[in-house]
Amino acid sequence: MIALTVMLIAVLPAHKHFYRKASFLSESITPRWIAAVAAVIGCTAWLGFFSFKHVDYSHDLWWRFTFSEDAPDF
Repeated sequence: MIALTVMLIAVLPAHKHFYRKASFLSESITPRWIAAVAAVIGCTAWLGFFSFKHVDYSHDLWWRFTFSEDAPDF
């Protein structure tokens, strides 16, 4: 937290050089962007299922994760 505060103080004087007014919400969402996000989510899900395929699923995993933190995190 201290490092972030120091960085903020160091960058604050240069604020006037960054004058572009843009909003994240003003960007258009294209089909290519949606496909890229879907591909990332799909690959992440595949990697998680592939990594933990040796673990048998049961509802008990939710409680073991919560109380003893030894269940898979995926």
